Amino acid sequence: IAGAQVSASLGIFSESTLTAKDGQYIMRLKVSYWFARVKIVVSAKGYEQKSSYVFIFPGRQSLLANFELADRTKPDLTIVSPVSGSEIFPDPVIELRYDDQVSGINLGSLVIFANDREISKYIKTIDLQKATCSIPQDDPLPNGACKITARVKDRAGNLAAESVFVMVID
Repeated sequence: IAGAQVSASLGIFSESTLTAKDGQYIMRLKVSYWFARVKIVVSAKGYEQKSSYVFIFPGRQSLLANFELADRTKPDLTIVSPVSGSEIFPDPVIELRYDDQVSGINLGSLVIFANDREISKYIKTIDLQKATCSIPQDDPLPNGACKITARVKDRAGNLAAESVFVMVID
């Protein structure tokens, strides 16, 4: 994970951030620390923090501690068009932008609603950063107040939702 922070401590008085070399984190130990219990903490922006205890035995020059960090950050999602508070025709084009720098977007999770009516079937273009949804003239949005909501998840299952309120006029 890019930007991961790794620290190790041998008790309350000895803590250090480990230095990275070739994808491995290195901590120098004195002979007096052999048989020591070492707490290793791993964290990265957008991920949970995990810790684990490992034991250092005499004669060992290295140890391996594997960590799997879970993505805890929801994706960024914006309804670019229409803008909240605007007046729109019954057959608008809805434009979305989304991004997730941690685990990536799950494109199959994208859904769009207009007043609780799913309109995802009208999505015309979709890629890793944007989508457009064109409401056809033969299935228009009803006149009056309308809440347009978009939802998307990242690959870790974190949900982002965004809504705009518009007035549909014919």
